Amino acid sequence: MRKSKRLNRKVGTRPVRRKIYVFAEGQNTEPQYIRAYQRFACSSIVEVICDTQNGVPKTLLSLAEEKKSKISRRRYQRENGSRDEVWIVFDRDEHDEVDETLARAEALGIQTGYSNPCFEVWLILHFADYDRDEHRHLTQKKCENICAGYTRASRKVPDFKELLVHVQEAEQRAETLTNRRDADGGQAPLTTVHNLTKAMRIK
Repeated sequence: MRKSKRLNRKVGTRPVRRKIYVFAEGQNTEPQYIRAYQRFACSSIVEVICDTQNGVPKTLLSLAEEKKSKISRRRYQRENGSRDEVWIVFDRDEHDEVDETLARAEALGIQTGYSNPCFEVWLILHFADYDRDEHRHLTQKKCENICAGYTRASRKVPDFKELLVHVQEAEQRAETLTNRRDADGGQAPLTTVHNLTKAMRIK
């Protein structure tokens, strides 16, 4: 009787998903935007874990430090790879210690999506240039006028279907704005959220 040959089959391995851990200050606008953009543009290779917290930027940084420490461990990287990132997303608003928070985040390798005076600067840039250094309430009013769906009644959540098709235009405008602030030494308006949306598209 002929013996059957044993088939040696390689066990298939699924690619490790790159993860982006985001600690966002807001409860509505920021986290809903991030989750909506993930659904709109991100590959299945990228997983965005958006953790909303009530607290000042310093509190978000503390949470991000804990996560950064965890993903830097040898065991974590052996199981998940070494490409995962940690971000904090917050506004200038009336917060204290913003400059210190930004400096410490950079030193720790924690990425920041920072907007001055508020996240609405980033939303406006999806539709138009914006370079007015004014109080955040005026910036939010401008956002109401230009962003479909964004109102106080909607808890400041825009119509993402209208918004997200313009993300790469917003990125270009945000980069231009950053270059202007570098040139004139100004603090506002400014947003670096475009660095996060770009990171979310990297496989």
